[in-house]
Amino acid sequence: MTARRIVLGLALLASLTACYGSKRSEPRAPKAAPDAGRTPSGKPDADPPKPADPAPQPDAQAPQPQAAIPEDPLAPLSVMPEANLRIAFIGDQGVSGTARAVLELIESERASLVVHAGDLSYGQTDVLGWEAQIDDVLGRNFPYAVAAGNHDLDDWQGPQGFEAVLERRLKRTPQLRCNGELGLKQLCRFRGLELVLSGVGTTGTDHEWYIERMLARPGALIRLCVWHKNQRDMQVGGKVDEVGWPAYQICARHGAPIITGHEHSYSRTYTLNAVGNRKREHGKTGAPDLVTLGRGSTFVVVTGLGGHSSRSRTFDHAADTWWASIYANDYQMENTAMMGTQPNIDPGALFIDFHVDGDPLRARAYFKTTGGRVADRFELKFSAREQRPAK
Repeated sequence: MTARRIVLGLALLASLTACYGSKRSEPRAPKAAPDAGRTPSGKPDADPPKPADPAPQPDAQAPQPQAAIPEDPLAPLSVMPEANLRIAFIGDQGVSGTARAVLELIESERASLVVHAGDLSYGQTDVLGWEAQIDDVLGRNFPYAVAAGNHDLDDWQGPQGFEAVLERRLKRTPQLRCNGELGLKQLCRFRGLELVLSGVGTTGTDHEWYIERMLARPGALIRLCVWHKNQRDMQVGGKVDEVGWPAYQICARHGAPIITGHEHSYSRTYTLNAVGNRKREHGKTGAPDLVTLGRGSTFVVVTGLGGHSSRSRTFDHAADTWWASIYANDYQMENTAMMGTQPNIDPGALFIDFHVDGDPLRARAYFKTTGGRVADRFELKFSAREQRPAK
């Protein structure tokens, strides 16, 4: 009996040791500090610490672009155009004697840059032949910025296409600094002036998003929108709506002029502060020979007389009230004054002198033909852009 009691006692002791030993090995939660949630006086805090806000979630409904914009290497600094900077604007050129005459006009007027609003060679020669025409008159290193036109697309890509040839030209003209997809989604800066060159209405997608992003950047005092095609109301010939109003309205929102081609004539609107609203005459306002630009206002130019051909103003535009000047076959009007009905007009170019009279926000413009006629004269007054630091 004694041995049996000893065995039972040892078994009970082992059992108790296993039970209490396991409980002691479990980690205990740390006690709260005695002053947690209390002031030094021992009273509860009036405002206990709040939990951190959850990370913001992206808006699932926000539209997302289909293509990314490359990093912009152009320094986003406030800049102004060089004093008396003269730029020539043309479109719809071709390779011919008349096209060459327009380039000779540009040379004689001493422009520093050509901005070409699309339709370059019309297949009248290869791309190198088209560039040779420019080189022969203006020189191999003359700066030349281009927005793609519908007649350019078949020859746009490839080692000898417009894109490659113009990229090589950019490398020879370092004063023209550009970034993006050449002629389609491209931002260029030249001596303090900035150009947003777009293929909107011609080819590609997400153009409106790109234009908005480039115009919203901090930087140049003056920026221009340049593309090839039109809306029906923004030309005086037979073209139809091909661009859409959003691109026009984005440029107006930022006070940027709009330079186009496509229709083979010259036409310029008044200042417009409701572009796209035909019932309001697109917001036509002000004097015909003074364009005033600021938030919400723009003006539109079609400069499609680069040398290929010329066309008439069509009768369905006879009631359009927003045009200040028109130079077309059979109809010539300068600042609302009827100037003639010459049946076959000469080609020409629009010239704009920026930063005139010591004022970086003032410009003076004229359209001149190869025959020496000045078919339009007007002034531009820009408003100072709000400058915000780059993020």
